[in-house]
Amino acid sequence: MAFCIILPIISVNYTFGRIDELNLTRMAIISLPYLSIVIPYFLYKKYKNNLLLTIIFVLIFIYAIYSPLMKLPSKYLNKHFIKQETILSNTGNAYIEDKERAEELKEFLNDNSAPEDVFLDITNSGLLYLLLDKKIPVKYVSYYNSITTEQALNSTEKLKSNPPKIILIGSTMVVYHDKIFPTYRIPQIIKWILLRNNYKFVLKDYNAFLVKTDETANYSQDELKMLDFFFLFVKGTPKERQNLQRLPEVWADSINTLPMREVELNYEKEIEEINEINEINENESEITVKFDYPQNGEDLDLIYVNPDNLTDIEYMIYENNSETKVICKSKNGSVLIPLDIVPSWILNKDLKTITIRINKKLNSGVKIKFFKRNSSFEI
Repeated sequence: MAFCIILPIISVNYTFGRIDELNLTRMAIISLPYLSIVIPYFLYKKYKNNLLLTIIFVLIFIYAIYSPLMKLPSKYLNKHFIKQETILSNTGNAYIEDKERAEELKEFLNDNSAPEDVFLDITNSGLLYLLLDKKIPVKYVSYYNSITTEQALNSTEKLKSNPPKIILIGSTMVVYHDKIFPTYRIPQIIKWILLRNNYKFVLKDYNAFLVKTDETANYSQDELKMLDFFFLFVKGTPKERQNLQRLPEVWADSINTLPMREVELNYEKEIEEINEINEINENESEITVKFDYPQNGEDLDLIYVNPDNLTDIEYMIYENNSETKVICKSKNGSVLIPLDIVPSWILNKDLKTITIRINKKLNSGVKIKFFKRNSSFEI
């Protein structure tokens, strides 16, 4: 009996090897009826002579049945049902959860492109290709499945031969599972798009687009902030949005096996102690990396940082001309910081300084190395 109770409880967020933070999703849903129906039934069979426990078990059972039934009218009988008058394609009598948003996208495409123009979605909303009657321009519909070097090069080659007219880059309506945003998964593809310098940023309702033009794109500071927002952060508090948590530490641990190559760059390194209360800690160190000549998205992808003899470090990385800051932490001290995940950094042609703050005083030196991904490309 104890095993039957403990097993589903520990499997709610860890089912079939998958971690779904703070909610019940996918295979973890199987645990819900098991917890609320099967277990109460067996407990009732064993303890049915106990009136209090019987009442509790019956209430749990009623709630388990009642709760999903009450969601049916709002989910399946509301105004979102597809009807004959919709401007969307290939819908039949299907239920579309965000019907209004999909219709807004269809209207935007009708107003800003021709039917034969290429459309690219990088919000992981693959159903849009069907609803908008567009062919998928790359081999992999989901950016979750475009992360290897071969996949990234395949996608960029296809985009180079047939550049998209309109790219959906983000939406406040999109839910990013696992808090993994497109730039973490497909930085090479996004960097190729941005460095072409012929896409203008357009914000329409809840959706953000890049629209191909015949002119060179010159993004304003506000537009750069919006690119960072939609490509990277979208929801949550500022620290939640900017926090890579321990991903850079994991990448640093795999530095010898990752598909990248070290590059030699001329730079100066300055280390300064900061003895005042600020964003990370009262006693910080600031490591400033000053390059001899500007580094933009074509020259540099990642920086490896390893302070000597320090552990349990919190990092904050920023570039002086951008308001975006990236936060991460490392138990063993070393991190591999991706510079190519921040659009405003990629597009800064005058990037000569990267500042790295840590929440400890540096007792000795710090190792710094620079890397390019093997999936780098020519524009």
